[in-house]
Amino acid sequence: MKTKNLIPIALFAGLSAVSAQFTLPTPIPITLQTIVVLLSGLLLGGRRGAMSQAVYTSMGLVGLPVFSGGRGGLGIVSTPSFGYILGFILCAYVVGKLSHALRKVRGQLIWSCVAGMLVVHVVGLPYAYAVLTYIMEQPVEILAFLKSWLLVFLPWDTVKTLVAILISSVFMKRLGTLR
Repeated sequence: MKTKNLIPIALFAGLSAVSAQFTLPTPIPITLQTIVVLLSGLLLGGRRGAMSQAVYTSMGLVGLPVFSGGRGGLGIVSTPSFGYILGFILCAYVVGKLSHALRKVRGQLIWSCVAGMLVVHVVGLPYAYAVLTYIMEQPVEILAFLKSWLLVFLPWDTVKTLVAILISSVFMKRLGTLR
């Protein structure tokens, strides 16, 4: 891979690490990171966006304090929120592929971001449920679980999606890739 492709991947991995530190304390940390994940897919495309998130995840797993709250290391795998981090990789891929397929039309970018956010929750929710139920051995009532692990995030996800679309629209317009 050429240097001109590696630099944006490294940049977005670094931005993910920084944005993860801006946290609202909830069972699953609400961070600014989702904006960066969406932007990585929108601006880098599916493959490079996913690679940036895979690099970020790898940095954390080897012990660098890049996850929310300055956490890092393999122990994070046994936390309920790690599934969302895994979902970021697939989210960036889906957003990048869909935004390209939709020809990067401003009004269509929202659908690729909505699909990407859906992917984050489709990966993160079952992971969180499994960790809570089988590793932490906590009794989990489904409706309460969905309320505290999904519904609380939907307003934030909406705002972060709109911010990512606005930011990416500015960059895409300047690069001449937005129609």
